This record gives sequence, C-alpha cells and structure tokens, in this order.
Amino acid sequence: MSGLTLAKAPTQEHLQTFEHRGFVVIDDMLSVDELDRYGEAVDEAVAKRTRWDKRKLKDRSRYEQSFRQCINLWEDAPTVRPLTFHPRIGGVAAALIRADAVRIWHDQALYKESDGRETDPHLDHDYWAIEEPRTVTAWIPFDGSTETTGAMGYVPGSHKFDITKLPISSQEAALTSKTVMRLVASRLSSLTCPADRWLFITGVRFTSRTPTKAIGPGASTP
Repeated sequence: MSGLTLAKAPTQEHLQTFEHRGFVVIDDMLSVDELDRYGEAVDEAVAKRTRWDKRKLKDRSRYEQSFRQCINLWEDAPTVRPLTFHPRIGGVAAALIRADAVRIWHDQALYKESDGRETDPHLDHDYWAIEEPRTVTAWIPFDGSTETTGAMGYVPGSHKFDITKLPISSQEAALTSKTVMRLVASRLSSLTCPADRWLFITGVRFTSRTPTKAIGPGASTP
C-alpha cells in the first residue's frame, strides 16, 4: 500500500459520491498486516466480552438475533485502541463531512452468526445521543461481506429524506409509518465488500443487513 494512495483518499470522486449517495467505498485504508492484527484483536476482545453468554440464538431478543454487539472495546482491549483512534481513518472521516476533525462517539463490533436474522432497515443516528446530524461511520468488514455472510444494504440518497426516526427491530418498526417502510424497501440495495475495502456511511441514511447463511460468525466493526 503506497503512501501516494493514502494521500489521495478521499478523492474528489469519493467526496461527491458520499454527498450524493450517503456512503462511499474506499480501498486500502489499512495495510494487510494491520487488517490481520486488528482483526485478531477484535476477535479476542469480543470473545472475552461475551464468554459468559451461553444462550442459543433462539433464546435471544429479536435485536440480539441480528448480531452480537460489543461497544467501546478500546476501554478494555488495549490492542483495539489504536484502531479506534487511527489517525488515517479519522482524517478520511473528517474530510468526507467537510470538517477539520472528528470526535468519536464509540467503536463497536458486530458479529453476524450462522442463521442470524436480518438487520432491519434503520437510522443509526436515532440511537446516538448526538444533536448534530453531520456524522459518519467507518465500517470495516474484517471477514468480507457477501450475500452468504450478510451483505450491507443501503438506500442511496436517503440521508436527504425528511425522516428522522426508524428503529432497528421489526417490532418497533411496525409502529413506523407504513409509507416510510414501503419507500425504504422499494429503494434498498445490497452491497458486498471484500475485507480490504472500507465503507464510510453518514449516520442519517437508511441501513440494513441481510440474514446470515454461512457457518460461523462474520465480523465487522464500524
């Protein structure tokens, strides 16, 4: 991975795509060694956090059936901390939202398990105690994202919709306007992504993830 490649990210094309669609894919954010090292660090941190939870998938809540979620791993996993506060990632995130710098709300690891249910269309920003709508998520598919392991789904341009609330659980979503749900469903498209490509996503666009068919967990960290 060359320094020249890093210096060019984000390009003008990246900026325009992000502003138009609400998300953008950027290659080569980290070296292969970094991806391997941080992937192992996140695996170990999640295993430690969840070692007491022996429940089967069917015994968890609908929300938990979509993924295993561990937040703020940097607090108790020193090997994850350099990833959470990686200056290269923060620099690209700031550039995409036209800011001089960014503040981190949290890191989180999401593990899609075998036969896990889909992640319902939702707005991330609705779950954050942040007033400002100009937010961005860096999503890292450590194991890659496919239709089998759970592809990411987006509604391109949905960050421009005049909609500010859409919960993640189907039970909650049932309370949301049927018109909104039909609009999201009609425009939702899936996006697969290898491990060496990163997704930067605005916090106010609609996101989902397909059900998992693969055996074993699929790791991602936004």
